[in-house]
Amino acid sequence: MLLLDYVCQRRKTLGRMSADPVLVKTIVTTDMADHIAARYGVRTINVLTGFKFIGEQIGMLEQQGMENIQAHNLELSRYLYDELSAMGLNLQSSGELPHMSSIVVFNFDGLPNNSVEKERRLLQYLRRKNIFVTLRGSTGIGGIRVSFHYYTTKQEINIFLAAVREFLENQSE
Repeated sequence: MLLLDYVCQRRKTLGRMSADPVLVKTIVTTDMADHIAARYGVRTINVLTGFKFIGEQIGMLEQQGMENIQAHNLELSRYLYDELSAMGLNLQSSGELPHMSSIVVFNFDGLPNNSVEKERRLLQYLRRKNIFVTLRGSTGIGGIRVSFHYYTTKQEINIFLAAVREFLENQSE
């Protein structure tokens, strides 16, 4: 874990972190790796145990081409960002292209008093629909964290957006 933290920290400091950094690890690797990766904005992909599965995942990433993956992810990110903004949600993620990634974070009202109650209700609502996102908010910034990767489709983003709209409509009733 120290090596992961060191590599991420150095790449960030030197400006050499890719636009959509990825950590490929097995399902039995400690969850601490997920937390370290998330701190640096690195997406974690969990695969079955064994170097074979790690190699297959890396091979897929190489075959697709990182430029193609980054372009796809930035297109989805821009779309998601714009759609959430149009709903009047408070975006914590940057909307500036050089700073965008495949992670978009939003909340309802800026988390007054570090309260994430509305976000927690949305999280539970989405889980009942088998849509899985995470909740961030211990620092007074954050909210719902949506992350995706090259296998995510615009249709899946639209399903998520429809669920958020439905939640918002139900809240106003």
